[in-house]
Amino acid sequence: MTTPVFRDVERQARRMAEMINRLDVDTLKVACLRGGDGYVQARTTCFDCNNMTRCLQWLEASSPEAGRPTFCPNLPLFEECKKR
Repeated sequence: MTTPVFRDVERQARRMAEMINRLDVDTLKVACLRGGDGYVQARTTCFDCNNMTRCLQWLEASSPEAGRPTFCPNLPLFEECKKR
């Protein structure tokens, strides 16, 4: 039996992965940032975020015209780790 908290964590993990892919973030850079603490901080920030509805709407937008997800508290970190 899956607990509600586990389902929430799993959903947040999928959304963060989608956000990372959509923003063209280098996942290795995120994983190595601050000795791995950057990734842990991003996961915690994502899980505690109150912008789930805006995040889902942004991720579901099919066009790049959706703009930058300025509502995302991880945006500065993700932009720091963009693929070059």
